[in-house]
Amino acid sequence: SLIALNLKVDSNELPFSIETFTIAINNLNNNGATLDFYWENTIVSFKINTLNREKVISDIKKALNNNPKSQDYYKAAVFYLEENLDINLAKKWIDRCFELRKDTPYWMLQKKSLIYLAYGNKDQALKIANEGLAIAKETKIKDSIKMLSDTVAYILNN
Repeated sequence: SLIALNLKVDSNELPFSIETFTIAINNLNNNGATLDFYWENTIVSFKINTLNREKVISDIKKALNNNPKSQDYYKAAVFYLEENLDINLAKKWIDRCFELRKDTPYWMLQKKSLIYLAYGNKDQALKIANEGLAIAKETKIKDSIKMLSDTVAYILNN
C-alpha cells in the first residue's frame, strides 16, 4: 500500500464563512503546532507534536556542561520559562547570562523580567522591564517599544 498517513478527525463549524480553501499552521509552540484546514463554514484541525522537550532538556544539559556562553544560558532560561519547568534554574541561568555579557539587550531584559516575575520577584521584574523599555526607546523601533511596554503592563497586572 502507498498510504503513508491516515487520519480521522472531527470537523467543527466556523462562526464565519471562508471563500477559499485554506491550510494554516497555527498554535506554534516548543512542542508542536496544529495543522488547520478551513473551507466554507468548516474547520478541521489536528495536532502535530514534535516530541522534542526531552531532547531539548538533554541538549541544554550538554551545552551548559561544555564551556557555555552567555547565549547558552539565555536560551536555556527562556526554554525553562516557556515550558514551565524549574524556574529556580531559569533564574540562575538568566543571571549567569547577564554576568557574562558586556551589554544588556532589551529583548533579553524582557525575558529576564518575565523569569523574575515567574520566580515571584515582581518588584525586580518591573525594574528589569523598565530598564529594557528605556533601552528599546533609544532604538526607536516601534515593535520593540510596544513589546516592552506590554511587558511592563503585564507585570503590573500580575
